[in-house]
Amino acid sequence: MITEAEKLVANGPQQMNNLCLGGFASKNCLSTYKFGKKVAKMLQAINDLISKGVFDKVAESQPAASVVVRPEERPIALQPTIEKVWNCIVDKDVGIIGLYGLGGVGKTTLL
Repeated sequence: MITEAEKLVANGPQQMNNLCLGGFASKNCLSTYKFGKKVAKMLQAINDLISKGVFDKVAESQPAASVVVRPEERPIALQPTIEKVWNCIVDKDVGIIGLYGLGGVGKTTLL
């Protein structure tokens, strides 16, 4: 059904080229008549399929992809640095803590 409709759509411009007088008169009346009948028949077949079908839900939801849950553990190498930062957080005299360093050294992991 879809391929037949695609063929009709592809033939549409060719049928328009067969018209003359601004698209109001056909150079080949029989060809234009047959094309019109094919289009009408295809539209009727599509309407019949639509009326017979139940289209409440066309697409189904995909199940969620399986995820492997890994246990989250703090890196042991950062433990001394975490303790230093925590001491600064707890200290009443410290107002701002600046964490700086090259990318990938674990600044975000500390937080």
